Amino acid sequence: MGTFLRWTPELLRTNLSHFGSLVIPNDAGCWEFQRASRNPAYGEFIPVGDKNDAWLAHRISYFLFVQKPLGKDHQVDHRCMNGRCVRPDHLQGVTETENQRRRARGKPMKPLKNWTRAGIEFAHEFNLPAPY
Repeated sequence: MGTFLRWTPELLRTNLSHFGSLVIPNDAGCWEFQRASRNPAYGEFIPVGDKNDAWLAHRISYFLFVQKPLGKDHQVDHRCMNGRCVRPDHLQGVTETENQRRRARGKPMKPLKNWTRAGIEFAHEFNLPAPY
């Protein structure tokens, strides 16, 4: 995720706007990312200014809005069981073993209370559901 460390404040705003234009809320409260990736179960985001980098959209959302570092052996789990979801409180950093255990269980889990100010402001700006 070193790409994001190189973003200027202006490039960050541009990419947040671009990211937000590709998100649509569904009836279950997920924020579904609309651009497909090589794996159709997930969304993929190509940042403005970094055309050579393509990132899984849920990992970008976790980095931008949860703002907690992921361990080297960690993945971003979708607590809602929707791989295209990028809503911050539906995402959690877990080990690969834990992610597989949850996938095998096959049941959604309650959203987390992991919103940052940036995530709430982003939700309001793009008319997405946010906690109050």
